[in-house]
Amino acid sequence: MFKNKDIYITNFDHERLLEMLIKLITGSKKELTSARDLSDEIKRAKKVDSHNIPADYVTMNSVFELKGLEMPDRRECRLVFPEESDPDNGKISILSPIGMAVLGYRKGEIIKFNTPAGEEYYQIEKVIYQPEAAGDYHL
Repeated sequence: MFKNKDIYITNFDHERLLEMLIKLITGSKKELTSARDLSDEIKRAKKVDSHNIPADYVTMNSVFELKGLEMPDRRECRLVFPEESDPDNGKISILSPIGMAVLGYRKGEIIKFNTPAGEEYYQIEKVIYQPEAAGDYHL
């Protein structure tokens, strides 16, 4: 029923994510598992120039709103690199299940990810801020 859709990431994000993955090779087992999962995601992603990605796609440092499908849960999140992660303040690491699930998807799409409690489904309600759309190509 739920199949992987095409995802789009910028060439800039692709390069930074690959650099991060190389550094994680010497990390803990948990980091290695997350790194492998992220590697699989970015391998299947279509790479686009930062100037050409539509404004409604989630890229690194994007701020977006998620709506839970099973519960009326809404949350505002920012997709960040692991060292900036602060889930209590909505900063979601790219290495987290939800972070990997949203990367490269767009407004209106439904994402799923695994948690200790089971699978969760959310819809990307809106992209509030995308660095590329704002001309912030260095973020």
